[in-house]
Amino acid sequence: MKTMVYTCDICKQSKSEDDLCSITIGTRGIRIHINKYHSEIKYDFCKECLKKKGFIVESPSTEDKENTEKHNQKTFETRLVDILSDLGVQFYE
Repeated sequence: MKTMVYTCDICKQSKSEDDLCSITIGTRGIRIHINKYHSEIKYDFCKECLKKKGFIVESPSTEDKENTEKHNQKTFETRLVDILSDLGVQFYE
């Protein structure tokens, strides 16, 4: 028997598998020394951390589904740098 521990990559707290959502980040055209290209990286976020970032994580009713998707798309676009910063990515100019 195996015991699986699921952890939010932002708050570092243990969560159930159903409480986590994933974001996968891939690269194209960026050379990494070890490999020619970096493979995709998957990050797990708990629903509470996503709510704090402004995402709607509850399943919407049928008529609200389109608005929820638009809201989350806009939130993702505007909060991506914040999310990456929470994961320890640093940007320099």
